[in-house]
Parts: sequence; C-alpha cells; structure tokens
Amino acid sequence: MPSERCLSIQEMLTGQRLCHSESHNDSVLAALNQQRSDGILCDVTLIAEEQKFHAHKAVLAACSDYFRAMFSLCMVESGADEVSLHGVTSLGLKQALEFAYTGQILLEPGVIQDVLAAGSHLQLLELLNLCSHYLIQEVLKSDRLTSLSEEQIWQMLKLSLRMPVFFINAQISCRNRSLTSSPASFFTVSHSPLWVHTN
Repeated sequence: MPSERCLSIQEMLTGQRLCHSESHNDSVLAALNQQRSDGILCDVTLIAEEQKFHAHKAVLAACSDYFRAMFSLCMVESGADEVSLHGVTSLGLKQALEFAYTGQILLEPGVIQDVLAAGSHLQLLELLNLCSHYLIQEVLKSDRLTSLSEEQIWQMLKLSLRMPVFFINAQISCRNRSLTSSPASFFTVSHSPLWVHTN
C-alpha cells in the first residue's frame, strides 16, 4: 500500500483573501512625520518668513494640488532643495504641515486666520474644509470670536464660503439670524481651541 504524501502548506492554500492592516497607514504617516521632525530623509525645505521647514515632496504633492503641480510639471522648484513661499506666514505653514502629516489640527482664534490663508494658498482642500466647519460652528455659537475684529471675521467667512460643501445660510436662517444685518451683534469669540481631524 503506497504511503500518503504529506501536503505542503502552499498546496493546502487554495483561496484568495484581501488582508487589510488597520494601523499601517497611520504608522507610515507617523514615521514620515518623525522623519520630518528629525530632519532626515527629507527632500525639500520650505521657507516662510525666513523660517525653514523640512518636508517630503511626495507627502506634499499627495495632499496639495499646488505642490503636485510645483514638483511634477517641470517648474523651477521641482528640482530645488529649498522653496520660498510668499503670501503664507510661518505660523500658517507650520500648522498646514502639521495637518498634512497627522490629519489633525488644533484650531483656535489666534491661528485660524493664518491657517485658512495657508490652506487656501497651498490648496489643501481637506484643511480648508475643517477650517470652514470650525468657523461656522464658532459663528453659530453667537458668543465666540471676540478676539478678532469684524473685518477679520468677515474676511475669513468670505474665504470659507467659497466652498460649496457648507450651507451656512440655511443654518443661520434656521436660527432666525442674518449675516447681512448687524454683524457687530452677531459675532463674539471664545478662546477655547477645537481639535479637528480627518476620519
């Protein structure tokens, strides 16, 4: 009687299964952020108001059409080791990079204007979404934003309202308020920060 041949593990496996790691994406991004903090394996230095920030072109291009065009369309900056950014404050750029590498950002009255300007200039759409949502939440609380002038608040709202995903007029009308009347009585600002992050 012939002896039975033992099957190898490979012969026993017949099916296919797509396996997914819950932590891989976050761990890779965290490692890239650590590299950025340590200044290792970075291939570009961004400069705003004479302050320098290390970064990875691939990460920047992945979350910003502005950087994707800069680094992939044969522009002068595509091969540069340092890129000076005008129209962006060092604070705004620092916060924008923090969001790009972590997916979260601490928003508060003292930084929102710089962050919103940086997000708009650098075309960080997800960051703009969060800024707009933060502004709308704060405005609708009616006792927020006292640390900013009316003009600053209106400028930020005008910028955020360019994004069609938010329907602030509908929300405000539900509360029987109008942004077109008596802005002074409508806006005041809390100093409490708000953490917002992507899912």
